[in-house]
Amino acid sequence: MSEPQAHMTDVAELARRFVSFAEVDCRGYSPLYESLSLQIAEDTELLGLLARARPGQRRPVLFLAAANYLGGMDDVDRFRAFCFDNRDALIEIIETRATQTNEVGRSAVLLPVLLRPPEPLALVEVGASAGLNLLFDRYGYDYGDGRRLGTGQPVLRCTSALVPDRFPHVASRVGIDREPVDVHNDEAVRWLRACVFADQAERVERLEQAVAVARRDPPALVAGDALDTLPAVAAGIPDDAHLVVFHTWVVTYFLRDERAAFFALLDEMGGQRDLTWISAEAPGVVPGFDVDRGPMTLVGEITYRAGRKTATALGVCHPHGAWLNSTPV
Repeated sequence: MSEPQAHMTDVAELARRFVSFAEVDCRGYSPLYESLSLQIAEDTELLGLLARARPGQRRPVLFLAAANYLGGMDDVDRFRAFCFDNRDALIEIIETRATQTNEVGRSAVLLPVLLRPPEPLALVEVGASAGLNLLFDRYGYDYGDGRRLGTGQPVLRCTSALVPDRFPHVASRVGIDREPVDVHNDEAVRWLRACVFADQAERVERLEQAVAVARRDPPALVAGDALDTLPAVAAGIPDDAHLVVFHTWVVTYFLRDERAAFFALLDEMGGQRDLTWISAEAPGVVPGFDVDRGPMTLVGEITYRAGRKTATALGVCHPHGAWLNSTPV
């Protein structure tokens, strides 16, 4: 394939990604990002700009986060011109950063699921970012119809078929991330904020509130690759606590070989001690669940008890935790 043909193929694939992002992630949720994504999908020059980035970095959400970080959402009528005026800075951010959607709203989905394993829990989050979801029991929850739990801030709202009536007992909590976010670093928090959809003031507010909680009582964060650091972290957990490894929209970014190695590692660990593996990823990312592939997030639980592995699909949810349906489709 010639270089021009390859370029057009890349542009066509990017257009498809932006349309999918608009229709699946943004429709009925973020009018601004839906509109921008559909406009970008039809703009071969803007798509060509993103095509300059490495293939693994060509993600709609990363492109929009980079533009938001630079101030491109301040005047959306000039969005296209802004992108070209700042093309070099835009591409540099896309090339050097990863999406850090430390979406605290996912805690509303995690909470009822974390009541299933034996307690006390020893939590290990893979891809923890700033570790905000490790602090789930510091927040308040509103599941609708007067069903509330906790008195902390932020208050996380979720329409859910699974409604918790208490918080689990947590013995320890550790986050693993290749580049952990220091909540005391204003520049790092600025990037977290940029990864929130620009038209969602409520999400920005709850991020700020969760960051304030983490600044007062930061969770332990370990820098490193999960394949290298998870065994050592798990080895430090005493036998009287139940190990729970969880991740939300993380493994989808792993390369194919990394996924296989990560899954094999958890199987190996599960053969050595009882543990629970909780995932919230796109259907098909984590193997073992008999659920049709679809556009939403599959919440799955894999348990290892006396070496026996059992996979249970618990439901599907909104990627940012706005709702949880306990009946997978």
